[in-house]
Amino acid sequence: MSRKFKNKQKLGRTVCMIFALLLVFGIYLAWAGSQRHNFSPDEGMRSRIVQYIYEHGKLPHGGDPEIRDEDWGISYAFNPILSYMISALFMKITSFFTTDEWALLISARMVNVLFGTASAYCIFKIGEALFKKGERVMFFFLCTLLPGAAILYTYINCDGLALFSSSFIIYMWVRAMNEGWTKKNSILLGIALSLCALSYYDAYGYALCSILFFVVSSLGYGKKKPDFKLMFKRGLLITAVVAVLAGWWFVRNYIIYDGDFLARKTMHEYAIKYAKPQFNPQNVTTFKDYPEANIISMLKYHAPGFKYRWIGMVVYGVVGIFGYNQIFLGKKVYYPYFALILVGLVFVIWKARDIFYLKREQVMLEKKINEEETVEQVLIRQKGIRPQGLFHLCLLLGMIIPNVLNLYYSYTSDYQPQGRYSMPMLVPMMYFVTMGYSRVADHFIKNQKLKQLCYYLVSAGTIVVALFLWARLLYPLYLQNYNGLH
Repeated sequence: MSRKFKNKQKLGRTVCMIFALLLVFGIYLAWAGSQRHNFSPDEGMRSRIVQYIYEHGKLPHGGDPEIRDEDWGISYAFNPILSYMISALFMKITSFFTTDEWALLISARMVNVLFGTASAYCIFKIGEALFKKGERVMFFFLCTLLPGAAILYTYINCDGLALFSSSFIIYMWVRAMNEGWTKKNSILLGIALSLCALSYYDAYGYALCSILFFVVSSLGYGKKKPDFKLMFKRGLLITAVVAVLAGWWFVRNYIIYDGDFLARKTMHEYAIKYAKPQFNPQNVTTFKDYPEANIISMLKYHAPGFKYRWIGMVVYGVVGIFGYNQIFLGKKVYYPYFALILVGLVFVIWKARDIFYLKREQVMLEKKINEEETVEQVLIRQKGIRPQGLFHLCLLLGMIIPNVLNLYYSYTSDYQPQGRYSMPMLVPMMYFVTMGYSRVADHFIKNQKLKQLCYYLVSAGTIVVALFLWARLLYPLYLQNYNGLH
């Protein structure tokens, strides 16, 4: 293959990536610009923190009366607030040109729009490394335009940063598989883990998965002689990056909350002291408080005010429930997504052994199944660490852990069956869904053009749904609010 052809091929991929990122950015921006303030969960509480930093130029105490919610007696400032800090910076920059309230709100939301676009970049690179042409397109749009995920990039929250950091971490795993734990990849993983630590607790499972992935792969997964020197050298580098970039937040908590470096205990104390009686932790009972109750009984329970039981609310929420868990998107959106995800996962489970069996990948590599891969790339992958089975195990854990944390939170703390708490599983889930359809297509469709067409049709469908939801739901609701209609 000539250098000229390879450069032309690389240019084509870059153009496609830029076009895809601009498309996703445009959709996120349209969604962000078509929501009234506090349309999505707790944006009002979160925006108070942004406003405080914008006005005072300093970080607030979590119990400051200016940002404390009058019902719950606490604020989100007890949790990491990196996303809000950047939003306040964007508001400050915007204020040099205008102090219009709507302009300031959009500038604050723009942070998550950019996080979403950055996440899309990571997803594009993951797909480029792991899937063939049509498959990577479907994988990209399934991840970026799933309504339940896309909405998180369009209002003030920390979920957008959590999704970006999880995508960033997985991208680093992929780079390590292809290139090994170089100094650059180690520093980048440290940055990704720092962002994860400063995002939201439901993404913390990726830190545990990263430890597992790094230790096993750096020791030389599949090699006879473990490389302890590389593990300690790169492990200390990653730890140092995380300590510098994320450690300050937990040190700050330790100082201002009297040794409570996670601030959970202090937040609980404020809730007891200031929450209204019906929201006070001393008066609120959870499922764990009943001796006869267990997680199964919670899953069967149909709580007042919720349309479905716990699993139903979470499943629908993952595909997308807008507003305060009350605006459902309709059967024409839910059922195709349910079928698409379910069928893809079923075909992965069908031959689950293959996703962990390294020998299969070695055979595929030797036969050069991926025709788009150059000889140089094959040689690099042969020399580097290629723990595909370990990668799949970590992805599987990345799917399971957010759901376990979601379930545990509802059982022990506050019954909140919401899909957004499970959303850090997005990239692993869509990776396995795409893998499932790759198996289906390879088995049943022999015509390559028809196979590619199927992938493109699914991708086009996700774009149509995203535009449809904006035109028929988000924008009309915005106009109703703007015109004072109810």
